[in-house]
Amino acid sequence: MQDDLQLSTGERVLWTGEPQRVPLFERTDWAIVPLSLVWFAFVLVWEAAAIATGPVFMQVWGGLFLVFGLYFTVGRLFVRQVQRRSTTYTVTDRRIVAQRRRPWRRRTEVYLRMLQPPVMREDATGDTGSIAFGEFPGVMDALRDVGMQRSWRRAEQRPMVLHGIARPRHVREVIAQAQR
Repeated sequence: MQDDLQLSTGERVLWTGEPQRVPLFERTDWAIVPLSLVWFAFVLVWEAAAIATGPVFMQVWGGLFLVFGLYFTVGRLFVRQVQRRSTTYTVTDRRIVAQRRRPWRRRTEVYLRMLQPPVMREDATGDTGSIAFGEFPGVMDALRDVGMQRSWRRAEQRPMVLHGIARPRHVREVIAQAQR
């Protein structure tokens, strides 16, 4: 997908990479997982009661919430794995481009002048890490990613994060130099 990156006149590619390490759980998941388990348990009880005594409509309605509960509890973790494993990041002297191929194509571009200074989290060895801008996304951003906050924050762009990249210190320096 790097091939369809269209550079402006005089724009140069400074770095390209992909996530090297894709953990199943992230820091924000430790807050979302308990919420999703409570949701799923409630829906299971609802569906069991609907099957035992309720009309067909209640069974179908509960089934829809059961499917969402499964996605909210475990499905989103696997979808995120597929997304990250098919992502390519490109840093140019003007912008950062994140391109994802699966499960559906998505391209995000942010101009460097629009971003706050890069911040980094490294793994224990320092070989891989993630870079965000200003600060890393919090729990509310993670809830928005699973569809929970759309109505009142629809226009707000998702924070740009380069997840699980190799040599994060080097990449942070490349970005910081390009922002000057």
